[in-house]
Amino acid sequence: MTIEAIVMRLDAALERFEAAPVSKESVDQRSAIARLLHSAEVEGYRLGLVTALPAERLHAVLEEQFGAACLDYFSAVVSGDQPFSNGTRLHPYDVALRTLGVPCECAVACASSEPERSEAERFGIPTCVHLEDMSYTVTASRPTRRLAWFARDSKAALATMNARCGA
Repeated sequence: MTIEAIVMRLDAALERFEAAPVSKESVDQRSAIARLLHSAEVEGYRLGLVTALPAERLHAVLEEQFGAACLDYFSAVVSGDQPFSNGTRLHPYDVALRTLGVPCECAVACASSEPERSEAERFGIPTCVHLEDMSYTVTASRPTRRLAWFARDSKAALATMNARCGA
């Protein structure tokens, strides 16, 4: 299966940025997220963002932390205060993936906390990674566009990723 999209859940990181904006953890995660967004865009992955934050607060936090153009990276943003037009309450990951036009099997979930990562896994996204377990580099080999997350143990991470993607 070819990875086509990355769906991010960054609520825990955004809360840390607000609570302790100059802490080492906040500075490291902010830099890592910025590199991840840029790398994913350069490689052509569709990006989605799932958040429990109200849209107005999300926009303010992202703009303050990453600049006014940060939301431009995302093709789909599902915010906690967003009503669903059909009257049913779909899971935010379902809304994001449908908007991106990507099935679960062709997506990777990237989360800033273990509960966020577990939520994506419970939803059914087969590859779910924790932001802190990555060195925040996204690479893709054309034409198969397999996604490789280089974690602290690059070989193990690549082997796991390829196994999950059917390589």
